[in-house]
Amino acid sequence: MAKSPKKRKDTLVLNNFLSIISNALTGLSSVITDYEFIVFSRLFCGICAGIFSCAIPLYLGEISPVDLRGATIVMPMLFVNIGALLGLIMGHPKILGTKKGLPVFMSLAIIPAFLSIFLLRLIPESPRYLLLQKSNEEKATRALKKLRERENVEEEMQELYQEDISERGEKNMNVLKLIRFRTLRWQVLSIIILMGGQQLSGIHMAFVYMGKVDQIIAVKNYQVAAIGLVSIFITVLSYVVLIHIIDSMGRRIPLLFGYGITNILSILLTMTLELERLGAFVFLIFWPICTITFIYSIKVIPETQQKSFITIKKLMALYMARKKMVKGPARDDFKRHSARSSRRSSSKRSSSVKTSAKSSVKPSVKP
Repeated sequence: MAKSPKKRKDTLVLNNFLSIISNALTGLSSVITDYEFIVFSRLFCGICAGIFSCAIPLYLGEISPVDLRGATIVMPMLFVNIGALLGLIMGHPKILGTKKGLPVFMSLAIIPAFLSIFLLRLIPESPRYLLLQKSNEEKATRALKKLRERENVEEEMQELYQEDISERGEKNMNVLKLIRFRTLRWQVLSIIILMGGQQLSGIHMAFVYMGKVDQIIAVKNYQVAAIGLVSIFITVLSYVVLIHIIDSMGRRIPLLFGYGITNILSILLTMTLELERLGAFVFLIFWPICTITFIYSIKVIPETQQKSFITIKKLMALYMARKKMVKGPARDDFKRHSARSSRRSSSKRSSSVKTSAKSSVKPSVKP
């Protein structure tokens, strides 16, 4: 029998303990200057950051309501950039950026890790995980009631039941099974293309070339640091704006806007730095990657605003049917089946709401 995956909360708690160790090692690396120890501490810190970057959005996406899911998943990236902004400020030579203050500065992240361990005990486990992975309906309902702070959660539970039925063949997956699973192939490909487009958009190279700004406009070192501070502050503001619009405007428009901007800026940065003879043709490598991701997002990626996981899965299945050029009666049957299932789910929701409403009305007693 396949081993069940670890709980979402257990993963976060365990990684917070690892984060405490990694931050302690990072703080010691400023004192123990051996090359091997510095590399090991950075490697350990990178592993913890990688686990957090996967586990936190997954947990938040599962516990958040549909109408707030976009803003909730964007929230971790906002705090990552706020942390980078605070790091630049605290690392200033007049604050903690000195030889004596550096060990303290490198170990400050231990404090939020300790707080997270205690605060995670107050948060319930993911209802989706409890129902789909553990098949525990009672705990899932209790967790959902605590998260929503109301007793009537039948509508969301019905969606979880439908998702449980449709994904029975997709449970207990490993990486190799996920790659070979035919019905999830387009989802996996979309994740690879979108994440690859994000990482290879040229943003990291832009930060590297920011160190050469003093050669372009003849500024001093402290002014270069101020430019980096302003750039991260603008990033924080962009995430604040995105949180406010992503659940009203949708996901595709900000996504396409971002890749469109990186397309233009990769060319402009190349032209600017080449005019200054800094040899920045490396940015042209990122231009086709951003272009491919932009076109793929237009053609394949559906709008997921106000949609449940099972609805998004049906949209991807519809694209697969179109890709296979399903024509005539077969395609009409597919559309009729999708419409029938959506009507059936909506009728179940309305009947459950009516039942709960009737049960809440007390019969009047005549004198």
